[in-house]
Amino acid sequence: MSDYFNSPEFRDTLKKYQSWRSGGAPVYLDSDEYADIAEYYQSIGNESESLAAIEQGLSIFPTATAPLITRCHLALLAGDINTAEHFFSKIGDKSDPDFLMLQGEILLAKNAITEADAYYQKMLEDYSGDERMKYIIDTATILADYNVMDLAQQWLDRCDAMSLTDDWLEDCDANVRVAYEELKARLLLDEGHFEDSLALFLRLVDEEPFSGYYWNQISTCQYMLGRLPEAISSLEYALAINAKDKEALLNKGNALMALHDDRAAITCYRRYAELSPNDGIGEYYQALCHTNLNEPQEALKCIEEAERKNENKGDALADIYQEKAFILSQLGRLDDALHVTEQLGSIEPMAQEALVLRGNIFLSRHRTEEARACFEQAAKDSCNAAPILLKIAISVYDNHYVGRAYTLLKALQEQEKGKYEPAYAYMALCAHDMGKRDEYLQYLQCALKSNLNEVRQVLGHLFPDDMTPADYYEHAKNEDNETLT
Repeated sequence: MSDYFNSPEFRDTLKKYQSWRSGGAPVYLDSDEYADIAEYYQSIGNESESLAAIEQGLSIFPTATAPLITRCHLALLAGDINTAEHFFSKIGDKSDPDFLMLQGEILLAKNAITEADAYYQKMLEDYSGDERMKYIIDTATILADYNVMDLAQQWLDRCDAMSLTDDWLEDCDANVRVAYEELKARLLLDEGHFEDSLALFLRLVDEEPFSGYYWNQISTCQYMLGRLPEAISSLEYALAINAKDKEALLNKGNALMALHDDRAAITCYRRYAELSPNDGIGEYYQALCHTNLNEPQEALKCIEEAERKNENKGDALADIYQEKAFILSQLGRLDDALHVTEQLGSIEPMAQEALVLRGNIFLSRHRTEEARACFEQAAKDSCNAAPILLKIAISVYDNHYVGRAYTLLKALQEQEKGKYEPAYAYMALCAHDMGKRDEYLQYLQCALKSNLNEVRQVLGHLFPDDMTPADYYEHAKNEDNETLT
């Protein structure tokens, strides 16, 4: 659709509509044009203008299929299934392909995954040839949009099964090819195949250089590969295309924070918060930056604002409470910090995480027996779950008990038969601090095979800021050799 949004035809329609919205002369648009305008605003992250456009369209064409379907989509994007079903019931043309696809999408929104898959498979019987290929890709894309990635991959595999030659993509319709490659790139990214995903998105953006979506995906691949300056450059392309691209602003802030440029990151997060004033995400990340800058009072203001905006959202509050407890502890408000850990513990399933956080706070005050009791209870209640044991070890390390943290990490890996990849970066960190050169290099090498971005987050301070994690091992090996000589 983005090609159409850049077309002279659409731009002329949009200009007329915007002139009318600004108080200009009345303009006549058909129902499809109102739907297109709403989809355009949605594509650039302007939900209020998108909703205004489709509501205007429906006020003129209350039974038209295109604006009703678009209104359903806007409701689903907002997580409002009841509103989506209300407008869905008003659609008169039950044979419209978009109506039929939307019926399956509503099942997905209700988390009825098996029913949606069966529904889409039943519809597949009505398609053949190129239309069958397009239908498969459309269905797989919807499944990916709802984060049902394994099922999306199964559907996409049907395309490969249908193809008779290796160059079938060159022979099919250009839009079908682009949709296939875009979805394949998304699935590769989800599976952690960042280099392969990046190569595909770079090829796609060569064909469509004004796609902010592609630039954001490219930056995500680069970020996960630890190529932060490249990720920021890609995000600047996205922001040049659309200065109000909220995803790009948030991602740029994250990349800048990872490069320890917290002041610049705060600017991005503030701009995000202006564009998305109700979710508290911008304030949460500003709090992290102020904490990094040792500005706990500013951090507390931001985290309390994030808390206010998420007072009924358990998932968001879990992260907010953890950060708030650390900030209050940093300010010396121990009782308040411990109270926040109780609030965290009331959120399902955060009881063990709350105990670890409580133990961390006690340990920061050198109240070792109380900390030990919290850690032991968290381990017991979680049946020694690896993620909880890792968090305990990190808490111990953060409070400068490096040797004890190393012992806990070694025991964790023994329990997990050496296969718990998230622990490797922290084992490398402990081994480095303890002067265990051979083990440091061994664990660094293991960590680099599992998650480059996590290695940068944990070990990046040991290396030059402009170095990518892929070069860490050789740098560490040579640095140690130079030290020995």
